[in-house]
Amino acid sequence: MRPTALLVDDDSTTVAALPNALQCRLPRLRIETTTNVVDAVSRLDRVSYGVVLADYRMPRMDGISLLREVKRRSPETSVILMTGTNDAVLEAQAFEAGAFDFLPKPLDRDDLTTTIQLALCAYSLQRDLKAWQERSRRYSERLRRLRKDPGLPTSDFKERLAQLAEEVSVVNDGVHATVMQCRALTKRSEALFQEIRNKLQSVHRIAQQRSRERFVRRLLLD
Repeated sequence: MRPTALLVDDDSTTVAALPNALQCRLPRLRIETTTNVVDAVSRLDRVSYGVVLADYRMPRMDGISLLREVKRRSPETSVILMTGTNDAVLEAQAFEAGAFDFLPKPLDRDDLTTTIQLALCAYSLQRDLKAWQERSRRYSERLRRLRKDPGLPTSDFKERLAQLAEEVSVVNDGVHATVMQCRALTKRSEALFQEIRNKLQSVHRIAQQRSRERFVRRLLLD
């Protein structure tokens, strides 16, 4: 089953351009878009999204309010907030409310791609964990009933208990594989960060050189 993401941004340019950029990097990801927060909230009741990518500043509802709505309806869904405001307090509030990440605009497409991959890993792991917890709850309830009434047939329960043990092993293997994948993505992200920082330093050096050249030209022209 293809993972699905929801992009929520009142900027029509972002809504038009960003999905195409992400589709080239994540071809299996299905991306839905909306510029209306109310529409986004209504979609949460119909579709199970792996990731919700939302701008912070939007009419009628800000990103953190939308984040809380997403978590109330689907706690497993990863929410990535985007903002053009460099505000440490806002960032802290976002993480406290359960944001998976808080990205500054303009977005770095490679960094965003890595973040979405990690967010999808987290979503998949959360769903596996929730499903296992539900199975465990049902089998625990069955065991409680058997203890109260030993006359109940036990063959079906024993078979299901064996099945649960096998499923737990599969989930553990899946968790291990997911953790390893997350670690690999994190290493790539760190390498990307270093590369971006090096490029940024290079840009700063070029900017400083251009500034000095402009200063010299003004001196010569005067």
